[in-house]
Amino acid sequence: MATLAPECREVCDPEKCRSIQARKKHKEKTLRDNPDVLYADYIQLNGKKTKNNFIFHTTMISAWKSAICEEYTHVFKEGIGRGGRLTICENEMLDTDNPILTITYYTKGTFLLQDNEASLNSFEEIFPLLKAKVEKERDETHVNCTDSEEEGPVNPTPSPSEHQLRDSLALLELDFTEFRERTQAKLPDAHNTNIYIQELKDELQQLKKNTSSSITELTKNYQRSTRRKPNSPLTAMQTRGGHREKRRELLQTAARNK
Repeated sequence: MATLAPECREVCDPEKCRSIQARKKHKEKTLRDNPDVLYADYIQLNGKKTKNNFIFHTTMISAWKSAICEEYTHVFKEGIGRGGRLTICENEMLDTDNPILTITYYTKGTFLLQDNEASLNSFEEIFPLLKAKVEKERDETHVNCTDSEEEGPVNPTPSPSEHQLRDSLALLELDFTEFRERTQAKLPDAHNTNIYIQELKDELQQLKKNTSSSITELTKNYQRSTRRKPNSPLTAMQTRGGHREKRRELLQTAARNK
């Protein structure tokens, strides 16, 4: 029987799992070996260990979807590649830009839950109740399958290569989602970033104006320094010298005429 106490675990990597690939395989195996068990991923935020998302593996995808949709009143459903998404909204307006909780599920059986820590803690509290509903449906399905075991042809199961391909693609999408969430958590607030970028643009524009004004002023000063004014001291001296030379020539001419 399912316990009604909140349950949440953390995947602990053994010392031998040092590479990213090894840690990913260990996490995948841990989830598969412990179906319908809630695991949390943590990040360091402002020096504090904070829940970043929840993740669990199941073989009862439809049952979990039904249980979640029954628990939450306002759910926006959409399909994505190799799975789907349940966006838990605050009211009937279904504002998916400001959800209470975002639940992404994949065909391989992985459920990924994302939002702030308060929303994650709220889901953790109701997780045992949801799990109890899923286990009840699993028991009923098992009984029905046993009773109708010989009815109708058995559908062929996918080949191992198809399973591997689906699992690899689903894992890739899951890794990308986790990477995106962790990157966004490390980025500063978007509004502050836009203000900072605008301030840099304004400072750059002002710097260009100041540089242009300085170049113009230097050019004018240079032109003034190289231009000789008519009544400048040098020009006056040259003029007086020319007058003395002219007077000397006149006196010499007069003396010769005598």
